[in-house]
Amino acid sequence: MKNFPETIQPHEPTMKQLWLASFTSLLSRLTPEEAVVAADRALALCHEHWKDPEWVHSWQYKHNFPVGTEFDDSRAERPAAP
Repeated sequence: MKNFPETIQPHEPTMKQLWLASFTSLLSRLTPEEAVVAADRALALCHEHWKDPEWVHSWQYKHNFPVGTEFDDSRAERPAAP
């Protein structure tokens, strides 16, 4: 998913905020050098997971729904790439 500064919603963390949250939480069990590597890996995995998400026709983002919500993805159409 490509996010540009004007399209990021206020409740969505930036990549910097996500990395910092990962890094600080990893400091409780790793050395700072190991935490940097692990936070980089976590950010890379997150980016890979969300770079091409499935499309769902909804007024909200799919990840805003409660855990366990099922969607009918058979009708989902991808918009044309810009």
